[in-house]
Amino acid sequence: MKKVSLARGAAAITCSLGLVLGSIGAVSATEDERGKLVDATESQINSADSSDEFEALTLPAIPLEVAEYTDSLQAGLAENPQFNVVEISEDRKNVIVWWHGEESEQLSALVNEAPDELVTTSIAQTMYLPGDLKSAAKKIMSDGADLGVVGVSTPKDGSSLKVSVSSPASKRSGSDSEAIQSLSTLPVVIEESAGFAPANTRQNDKSYHLGGASIHSYLMGSGCSSGFSVKRGSEQGSMFAAHCGGTGEYWVTYDSFWDTSWYNYGTTDQRVPAYDGAIMKSNFSQPYMWTQGPTSTAYGAIKGQYTAPLGAEICYSGSQSGVVCGNIVQQRNFTYALDSGDLNSVSGLITQQAAGQPAAGNGDSGGPGYVILNASGVAARYATTIISAIPQNSGTNCTGNPGGGGRSCSATVISTDVAAIAAASGWSIQIAP
Repeated sequence: MKKVSLARGAAAITCSLGLVLGSIGAVSATEDERGKLVDATESQINSADSSDEFEALTLPAIPLEVAEYTDSLQAGLAENPQFNVVEISEDRKNVIVWWHGEESEQLSALVNEAPDELVTTSIAQTMYLPGDLKSAAKKIMSDGADLGVVGVSTPKDGSSLKVSVSSPASKRSGSDSEAIQSLSTLPVVIEESAGFAPANTRQNDKSYHLGGASIHSYLMGSGCSSGFSVKRGSEQGSMFAAHCGGTGEYWVTYDSFWDTSWYNYGTTDQRVPAYDGAIMKSNFSQPYMWTQGPTSTAYGAIKGQYTAPLGAEICYSGSQSGVVCGNIVQQRNFTYALDSGDLNSVSGLITQQAAGQPAAGNGDSGGPGYVILNASGVAARYATTIISAIPQNSGTNCTGNPGGGGRSCSATVISTDVAAIAAASGWSIQIAP
């Protein structure tokens, strides 16, 4: 998983980023040194064994009808320059659409579809046009790389551009700050941060191929996590993170690091750098994901796909940290850089774990982020994000597998939208019956 340095403010999380790439347990080896590679054989999941996670949530589960409503708002307004973000209150009874100027007919029509018996919808005005802010953010990312710019976010109220830089103020010249400010005519707030770095039972998923499994590059040994099972026609595979490896990378799972047999998991078929997303094609995969801890044998069904608004609670389930809920969406429309190559302008969102518990770390990269929706009293797990980054200078206090030895963890996580990766790749999330 990539890392980014972030600081939490009263109204929003802002950050300054400088990215460092690195995977957990990366050890180059030949095929002879690795041992025998074995084709995996599929074992069918018993849907009756799927686990319920209502009790793991920090906030009330968003009712399914409300989730469908916020999803329709975000999808319907995504291309409108007047639209910034959708926010949902902690009690799940109020939806706020952050908007600029007069309401459009499209906005009014979508709001009229609200489940009024469950939520109240309000329209909040942004200071500047969101379309201008988003265009300016992309320009600052592309033109500010040499000035240490590693991330740009737009607050929900559209009052400024939060520009993250990798160099501290004490080492940044006045001319550098002025140069950054000059990249846009809109207000720019410069924040410092150490930057991002990648992070990479579940541990031996040789016959199920579920989300949240531990996977490793066959020849390099670097470790990541599988995200969500996907399909394209008759083809099957897994969605995970682009920064885990290049197209053609061969992924395996095993019993222990130097086991004599390695089980084929799949091959990276496609990368979507704009969202740090990738598709691994495999012989089989199933619409479930691993839950609970790193050594867990429990799994849960994926019932749909959802784009999380501000205020939504995401549960992450990386292979090394296990399930950690309570991750509240603090910032959307966040643009950041993971390297100087094709991952130099990634779009994602920022979450903060409500109790400060480490939510993800090295080895969790590519893992699933999901929401638990309340479907008439039944917990329904919806695919939402792919784990992408944590603060670069995070400590070694970790949930699940301990930190140290190249593993660090953070309560602040950057992840990317599953819906965007699916749309760009042409693959779709597998849904359990």
